[in-house]
Amino acid sequence: MLAATGYELIKIRHELALQNFLQLGVGFVVSFIVALITVKAFINFLQRGKLAPFAWYRIIVAPIFYVLTRGLKF
Repeated sequence: MLAATGYELIKIRHELALQNFLQLGVGFVVSFIVALITVKAFINFLQRGKLAPFAWYRIIVAPIFYVLTRGLKF
């Protein structure tokens, strides 16, 4: 992500202004904090429970989604 963001910034460097860097910085900080909170919550969830219900849900829903989006072609 860092490399992709850096590449995009290089491509649009002539369009950047000081306000853009401020918005980019605020977005980066907020995203970082939300990611930390989310990872911590997910690790706590994994320590308390298992992912078996989620796995069964995915096994059941995946073929239904495939049929609805691709259709049955014989």
